[in-house]
Amino acid sequence: MKPLANPTSKLLAIAAMAAALAMLSTSTSAQTIAATTASSLRISVVTCEAGHDIPSAFGHVAIRLRDTSAQHPLDLVFDYGTFNFDEPMFLPKFARGNLLYYLSVRSFEQFYDEYSSEQRRVTEQLLQLTEPQHQRIAEMLFNNYQPQNRYYLYDFITDNCATRIRDILEHPDFTHPIQGPDSSYRQLIHRYLTHKPWLGLAVDILLGPSTDSLASFGQALFLPYTISNGLTHYRNQITNQPLASPTQVLIEGRTAQHHGLWREPWALFSLLLAITAGLALTKRTQALHYMALAVFGVLSLLGLLLLFLWIGSRYSCTNMNLNLLWCLPLYPLLLLPIGSTLKRSLLLLQCAMLATVLLLGWWGLPQHFNVAVYPLAATLLIMNIGELRHHSK
Repeated sequence: MKPLANPTSKLLAIAAMAAALAMLSTSTSAQTIAATTASSLRISVVTCEAGHDIPSAFGHVAIRLRDTSAQHPLDLVFDYGTFNFDEPMFLPKFARGNLLYYLSVRSFEQFYDEYSSEQRRVTEQLLQLTEPQHQRIAEMLFNNYQPQNRYYLYDFITDNCATRIRDILEHPDFTHPIQGPDSSYRQLIHRYLTHKPWLGLAVDILLGPSTDSLASFGQALFLPYTISNGLTHYRNQITNQPLASPTQVLIEGRTAQHHGLWREPWALFSLLLAITAGLALTKRTQALHYMALAVFGVLSLLGLLLLFLWIGSRYSCTNMNLNLLWCLPLYPLLLLPIGSTLKRSLLLLQCAMLATVLLLGWWGLPQHFNVAVYPLAATLLIMNIGELRHHSK
């Protein structure tokens, strides 16, 4: 599908959109639009491939609403994944789970141009609906766009652009399987991260054990690609037909780039392990000591972040994070003028925790650890043993 290229057509499209948005200012007007044009409405789900920056790393999904009637020609995209980068205290609000996302509406032409310029693959699945179903969903979209209804508190797993579309489809008219894809939340997320190993490591570090539980069919629909795949399993009970028509490609997009070995976190941490082991075996204790202090400082900051996300945010997916076993934020205490006995006790505690990760992390703990954590944990164990010797002198 091509965007409108004729300047006159563009002006008409913009004018139609402006008129439509003006009519959306009241729910009565929205119901009037939906009621008078249900026979000419077309509602579809558009799914966008992941982008290269972090906000777009997991793709996007939105609802396209078209009215092909001559009286109210419309072609709009309802986007539940909108947020404002200029929001005061953006990062603290996001970290605490207090950032408001909202439903925005724009023309399909604007939407198409944005994703076409980014060369991201976009597909569309037309929903095969009856007139009353078209009317009900259109009214719901228009009502959600009201200023008092459009904002919501974002949650990475339970409330986002994908789950909002899933919730619209939760209706007795539409049925779907109960059993999920036999995958955990973390495994579903990782399907986006094949070519983003460092982002995959970050996700694995930030998310706690709750994301390693298996997701039901409905729970799995928290990502754009699971919404797209899940639609193929919905049936319309009224028509006794599949809810979604076969997927159509709107923008082809470009192929993801493969990365080299040394862009893999596990490879770099394995190199760090080899260097650390070499320093320990050659008894270069002073170099190992300063290297350990630098690494401990970085991990302390990471540990404080994980602790904050556990006790200071409303996200449930970051609770009880067992990555704190290897980046416990106690390392700065080693820099304080406290007794050697206390320092040795802290180091022994950290050694025990690191050994737990190395021995039980593969199968004995209720949380998945990224493969890169194991060479890093082994490195930290060597450093902690070196520090024990350093403080025993």
